[in-house]
Amino acid sequence: MEKLRKPFFAGSFYPEEKEDLELFTDSLLLKSPYIGEKGVKGVIVPHAGYRYSGDISALAFRQLEKYQEKLMRIFIIAPCHKEDIEVSIPDYTHYNTPLGNIEIDQEIIQELPFEKRTSPHEKEHAVEVQIPFLQKIIKDFKIIPILVNTKNTNYVTSILKKYYKQDDILFVFSADLSHFLEEQEARQIDKNSIEIICGQNLKKSDRIVSCGESVIKIALELANKIKFISYTNSSEKGGAKDSVVGYASFLLF
Repeated sequence: MEKLRKPFFAGSFYPEEKEDLELFTDSLLLKSPYIGEKGVKGVIVPHAGYRYSGDISALAFRQLEKYQEKLMRIFIIAPCHKEDIEVSIPDYTHYNTPLGNIEIDQEIIQELPFEKRTSPHEKEHAVEVQIPFLQKIIKDFKIIPILVNTKNTNYVTSILKKYYKQDDILFVFSADLSHFLEEQEARQIDKNSIEIICGQNLKKSDRIVSCGESVIKIALELANKIKFISYTNSSEKGGAKDSVVGYASFLLF
């Protein structure tokens, strides 16, 4: 039986109407150059409203266009903002956005030893906002959404390692950087976090300031190499300068 997760954040984080969403995402993607990196296995992207971080996300997602003609399976790893969880996978069959339904890969879901609990996913934006970009870049794909707050990232990484090596699988890691700091302080803290991420310095990973620290740490543990591609913060998009949120995107190899 089909169990559909509705697009709870359409109309707030991104446009609610299909035509408006297509125009908005198309515009962001057209402005994002394809830089031709080989061997890209995934991205780290923000999960804010598109007016704040959509351009940063679009640049990363554009680098996945070589997969557009293939049937892909895509892990979306995100933090849970609403509930106190360790690791959670949903009991849905599909995610819906204004651009259509996307099937959850039940074969992989059944293989994963994580808790299956739908309530953390119901009103969590960090997975949902990634899907419209994927729908515009890749024609045929299924998703595996996982919410992660656990400190035991090594366990999660040990489960996901075999999937990271498969050619038909990509990873999207969903995480913003610092939150609600004064602009100059935010820039410096975000700069430090970016350096740790690109250096994949696991010994310093507890110094990364992010709402998705566990998510980023799993990315560091899985990837062979990480490349920074873009940064902005909310003050550059009209937000207050005394309460800034940082956004960055990266490519994973």
